[in-house]
Amino acid sequence: MAGKDAMPAMIMVRVGEEEVGLEGPPPVSMLELEEKTRSALGYGPGSIFSFKWIDEEEDMIMLGSDEELKEAVSSASNPARRLMFVGEISGDTSKVAPPPPPIQEDLDVEHAVEYDGEVEGWILLKKRQDGTSLASSEMSVALEHEKQSELENQEVAAAEEKFEQMEQDQKLAARLAEEMQQADEAKLKEQENLARRVEKLLRMEDAQEPEEARAQGKDEPDAGCEVSPVLLPLGRL
Repeated sequence: MAGKDAMPAMIMVRVGEEEVGLEGPPPVSMLELEEKTRSALGYGPGSIFSFKWIDEEEDMIMLGSDEELKEAVSSASNPARRLMFVGEISGDTSKVAPPPPPIQEDLDVEHAVEYDGEVEGWILLKKRQDGTSLASSEMSVALEHEKQSELENQEVAAAEEKFEQMEQDQKLAARLAEEMQQADEAKLKEQENLARRVEKLLRMEDAQEPEEARAQGKDEPDAGCEVSPVLLPLGRL
């Protein structure tokens, strides 16, 4: 038999088709086992239980005293094994609703408690005196956060749009500057070509003037040379 200080990994209770784990340390008396079972399964104080436990060989052993309970707990001291109690209920078998959850002290509320008629238990209805429920307050906070997030997204989108517009303006300015530079270069080139043509024409005119002067000199007699008349003898006339 294992040491008395060892405890099973889990203690379970099954009553009918319901099965639940017992919280806290193992019960040390039949009265404590019965009270833990009532609390875990939601039965009232009028319920009465008798228990058996399942040993390692899967045999059902009756529990009738605190000593037998301690022996069952000690025999199931393997941490890898759970201890199962099987209970049979008699007396008042109706269930009671669990107590309502405590109301927060920081909420000044009017509340009502209503039983839903089912095993699930209690419904706590809380309402603030100003008519605003806690759920509405939480929703308002969520909506405010959503609105703030939407505004931030709009600001980011506007900044991105402004940046894109600046990039487009810079590209347009660069393209206009390039076109103006190309136009200036074409105009300058045209002026240079015109200047070269004028210079060529002037050179051609300068070359033609001496030739025309020489041609005119050949056609006119020399002013310094006089023609002598021919004298014939009178007898021959």
